[in-house]
Order: sequence, then structure tokens, then C-alpha cells
Amino acid sequence: MSMTSLRIQSPLVKLVVLLLRVRETTAFRALVASLPYLVLTFASGASMFLPVPWFNVLESKFGVDHGKMLLVESAFTASYGVGLVLWGFVSKRHFRATAFFIGAVVAGLFYALSLANSFFVYLILRCALGLFVSAAYPLASVGIGRSFSPSERTRAFTLVIYADGLGAGSVLAFWAVGAAVSDPSKLGALASVGAVKRALECLSWLSALSQWVWFARLYASLVVAGLVVSLVLWRPKFIFAPPAARLRVALAWTLTSMVQAAAISWTLALFARELFWFFATDLGLGEFLACVCMLVAGVGSFLGYIPSREVDRRLALSETSAMRLSACLAVCAMTLYISLILVPTAFSDTIGKLSSSILICMLAYATTTPLMPFIFNTLTRRTGEWMGSTVAFTKIAECAGGTASLALAGVLSGYVSRSVLLSSFTLSLLVPALIWLFVTPRLLAAE
Repeated sequence: MSMTSLRIQSPLVKLVVLLLRVRETTAFRALVASLPYLVLTFASGASMFLPVPWFNVLESKFGVDHGKMLLVESAFTASYGVGLVLWGFVSKRHFRATAFFIGAVVAGLFYALSLANSFFVYLILRCALGLFVSAAYPLASVGIGRSFSPSERTRAFTLVIYADGLGAGSVLAFWAVGAAVSDPSKLGALASVGAVKRALECLSWLSALSQWVWFARLYASLVVAGLVVSLVLWRPKFIFAPPAARLRVALAWTLTSMVQAAAISWTLALFARELFWFFATDLGLGEFLACVCMLVAGVGSFLGYIPSREVDRRLALSETSAMRLSACLAVCAMTLYISLILVPTAFSDTIGKLSSSILICMLAYATTTPLMPFIFNTLTRRTGEWMGSTVAFTKIAECAGGTASLALAGVLSGYVSRSVLLSSFTLSLLVPALIWLFVTPRLLAAE
């Protein structure tokens, strides 16, 4: 074989070697072993926000006002909470087969939503969807808890958080693409740019996403495709039996985690709903640039895998060290979220506001991402056979914290500005930091 041939083949050889190395990494193992749970959490995130961009269309279709649509979402949240308790106990033994069964049911419910022609049927289907997608986190906690060592679980749980966020973010992304393709005037001056025109022409087939029927069916198809891929690639390794745990110890760690989750959600729930409008109106970026800002900044969540890996590395050496790092991340996240409100307002030009918002938002997402995975990791290590139920109750506390935050913000919004609300509510991130610094070390010592 000639030297030229060797040179031509060497990049291919290097690529094969790289792929073989990737297969041995924790990230790849976590991805393959968690595939069914990632599909469920993607569906969970998507189901939360699926009808939000379509409220006006659905109100006209069913002949109801906006208040009734909000009542449907309240019923969806209530059924989600009931499902968390139910699946928390079911996941204790039947977490493997249940994941595929739940995924198939969720896909069917997404498709059924596209066919709903009456408000009552829509209400029932939304409640049923909330009941079934709530199985995602209890099943994922048991599956990951039994598939990975404690020094790997934070990274594995981070992938679950990614899937949830990807499901929620995809709703906004697909809706924006469908709206832009079907009505280019929504892009404003950008619609006249040659490259944008050609892109819209190539994506003309996506105009179907501007219709609720095809939008809901898209998610049914995505869930089915995810389940098929999971059946083909899934290689679970169930090598870690649930550790023995005393009930009193499990309760102590569960209550601690519930307080931390509620405090984190207190900040993130408000930012998830109000940050878009802060960018659009308070900064004057407009809805389209605000959408672009949110989607680009969402890349920061994937950067959160870096601190997650460092948390796992420290956990292998010392639990106290991992808790201190998590406390530092919580304080950094609080500082960055406050900066996100204050810094962009110092710029007078659109470019300065947009670039500073994207940069700070990316860093804020990166430091926030590892917090909940580390809490779930702690629960799987400390609560033994009750891990599915304890994660379920922690998720309930997370939902409660977000609900209370939004309710209080709604009351205060008539008295204080949006920027003051967002800045002040970030102080709740001090709560998990203080718990990791002063409370959990005492729980460790008591064991």
C-alpha cells in the first residue's frame, strides 16, 4: 500500500478510533442506558408548553375564553402532581417495561389532542397527558440509580434535564419556524434578505406546523421515533442494587431536597415565563429577537455538563467537597441572573443588549443546570428502595415552588416592575447553597 493511500485513510482511522473512545465515555453510556427515560422527559417538557403558543387558536376553535384555557393548564398541573405520587410507587419494581408502555400511551395522547373537537374532550386529554408524562422523573431516577455508580449519576441526570429542556424549547422553536415559513412578514426586515428568502423557500414544507393538528401530530411522531431508536440501541446495565436505607434517614434527605428544589424552582419558574417578555419589551428587542436570544442562550444548558462532570469528580473523593461546589454554583447562578437584568440595560444599542443578554444568560444556564441533577443524585444514594418515590415528592415540591412564585409575582406585578421582580426572586437560590454548606454536612455526620 502506498504512502498516499495511508495518508488518505489516516483520517478515517482516526475517526474510527475516536468513535471507539466515545463509546467508553460516561456521557455515551449515560445516553444509551437512559434512552427510554430521555424520550419520556422530552415528552414531559414538550407537553408542559405544547398549547401555549396556540391559546388564541384553541380558544376560537372551542369557543371559550382565555380563563378557561388557563383552567385546563391548572388541571393538567394537578393531574401531573397526582401522577408523580402514583408513578413514584409503581417505579419501584416495574421501571423498565413501564417506560416503553408510558411512551406509547403518551404518543397516542399527543395524536388524540390533534383530533379533539370539543373543549370537554380537550380537557380530558390534557389531564390524561399530565397523568402519564409525570412518570418520566420517577422512572428515570430508578433506572439511572441502578445503572450508574454515584460518581456518574449527576452527569446522567444532567442528560435527563437536557431532554426536558429540549422538549420545552422545541415547542417554541418549531412554532417560530412554522409561523415564519407560513407568514414571512413576521420576520420584519429580515424577510427581504436574500439568504433568508431562500431558506424560507427550502423550508416551505414546514408551513404545516402553523396548524395545530400537524403540530400536535409532530410530537406524537417524535415520541414514536424515540421509542423505536430506544428499542434498537438501548443497552441497560443494571448492576447497582438499591442501597439499604433507614426510613428516618430517607425522610430527612427527602425533606431537605424538597426545600432545595422548591427554592430553585422559585427562581427558574419565573424566569422561564418572564425572561422572554423582559427581553422583548423591557429591553426593546421585540418578540423575534427575544425568541432568538432565548434559543441561542439555551446552548448554555449544554455547557452545564462541564460543572456536572466536576461535581461527579469531587463526589468520588468527598461528598462534602461536591456539596460545597454545588453551593458555589448556586451563588454564581444567583449573581448571573441578577446581572442578566442589570447589565443589558446599560447598553443603548440593540447589538450590545442582545450580545450581553445571550452571553450572561448562557453562563447562568450553565451554572444552574447541575443543581437539580446533584439533588437527584443525593436522593438515589441516600433513600435506597424509596428513590423513585422520593424523587417524585421532590418534583412535587419543585412544582409547588414554581406555582407559588408565579402566583406571588402575579399579585406583585401591579406594584413593582418586571426587572425588580426578577432580581429579587433570584435570592431564593441562596437557600440550596446554605443547605449544602450547613445542613447536609450535619446529616452526613449523623449517619
